[in-house]
Amino acid sequence: EVLDIVLAETMARDVIHEMYVPRMERVDVNYILTHTRGFTASHKQFSVVCNPSPLPILLLDQGLFKCIHGNAIRNALKYGEKGGPIRTEATYYFETGWLEMKVINLPGPGHAQLIAMGPRASELVFSHGTRLHKDSHSNQRSHSAGDGAWIMHKC
Repeated sequence: EVLDIVLAETMARDVIHEMYVPRMERVDVNYILTHTRGFTASHKQFSVVCNPSPLPILLLDQGLFKCIHGNAIRNALKYGEKGGPIRTEATYYFETGWLEMKVINLPGPGHAQLIAMGPRASELVFSHGTRLHKDSHSNQRSHSAGDGAWIMHKC
């Protein structure tokens, strides 16, 4: 787990500074999406819907994919309804070769305030270095730099 954190931080730094070079390989996305990879939540809390099902083996950067999906899951756990369901929806478009992935959760504390901000909320959430939770400026915060949503939006 510590090695995953170091690799994710290194990758995030390189993406932010536009120095990251994707390592393309054949990846079974179905396997990655259906394994919780150390998330602290009940297995029953997670569900995955794929279209087509199963998804085909894809050529992509496995590390970047895990980083983006993992960040979306961590954000759903952190900002969504405590103990609420988290669903990953993945759709592969054969015509374009694109994979669309959505991680969906129920709203958590602070959701009403974000909605009240209107379009500015999306700009804020997806801006570089943004942290929205209460420990953002304390010494107790995790390794996160607040770049996860920005990286997801960029990639």
